Amino acid sequence: MAEDEDLTNQLDSIQQQVNQQNAAKADAETVIGSVSEQLRQIEEQLRQATAELGTIKEQRVAVENDITLNERQLAEAQKND
Repeated sequence: MAEDEDLTNQLDSIQQQVNQQNAAKADAETVIGSVSEQLRQIEEQLRQATAELGTIKEQRVAVENDITLNERQLAEAQKND
């Protein structure tokens, strides 16, 4: 009888450990899901920022080209005066 009770206690203890591990697993899965969503959002923000940077670089090149052209035109105008 005592042996049966001991085995029952061991089984209960093991079941509690399994339950605790299942709860920890569920918590970890929730955290992983949350972190994955945050990562997805950050990747999207990065994609948008990279696209915006490309546009800004193109605009900078256009402005630099305009400055170069204006400087040439100014130099020509000053020569002709």
